[in-house]
Amino acid sequence: MAIGGSRFAQTTEEDRDLKRIKLNSDKTLMANKTVAKVFKEYLSEIGETVEYEQFHDLKLDECLGHFYMDLRKGDGSYYNANSLESIRHGINQHLKCPPFNRKTDIIKDSAFTDSKTCFKAVLAETKRIGKGDVEHYPIITEADLQTLYTSTYLSITTSQGLLNKVQFDVRMFFCHRGNQNMHRMTTFISVFTDENSGRKFVEKVVDEATKNHRLDKEYSSGIMPELRGQ
Repeated sequence: MAIGGSRFAQTTEEDRDLKRIKLNSDKTLMANKTVAKVFKEYLSEIGETVEYEQFHDLKLDECLGHFYMDLRKGDGSYYNANSLESIRHGINQHLKCPPFNRKTDIIKDSAFTDSKTCFKAVLAETKRIGKGDVEHYPIITEADLQTLYTSTYLSITTSQGLLNKVQFDVRMFFCHRGNQNMHRMTTFISVFTDENSGRKFVEKVVDEATKNHRLDKEYSSGIMPELRGQ
């Protein structure tokens, strides 16, 4: 808040922390807290203090190495490589965010050489047991799309069918991360344009900050083409 006639604000430590927190999405912050809880549960189980945010680098490196090696799902099975990467990234972000504001980076810094080696060993093991590949959802085939568009559920001749079709199209062409940000999809962030062919397109021209890079802005993200004959 500006004081008197000064052009400069006097930002408090609390203000700074709040602004730094907002660099991450709510979903990311929740995921980081969940991962932090898992690490704390592990430390508690092995009889170690759970306040790892206060550990010096040497001790944190040692504990992380054991954690990576011992980490399992609730049913005792192994995590896949993608999940392991997410867990390590979540811990790293948790340490860097307020109120801890750690300057260290458990992924890049040389102080964490031992735990990084342990992590690489765990990734190699997941590949040997068939857990090394990233799992993707299967694509929607052209045949399945045709079945959907010709069904009564997406029929534009009924009000419910038209609503379903609009909702489906918006999610398929613009919601690259599932339903996240769906509530922000409005007519104010889309524009209709005509090509030389006369075909119409819907283009999302104003986007939210991207999930993994909150400082990036997508000024065009996804194009929905007109499907002739519908």
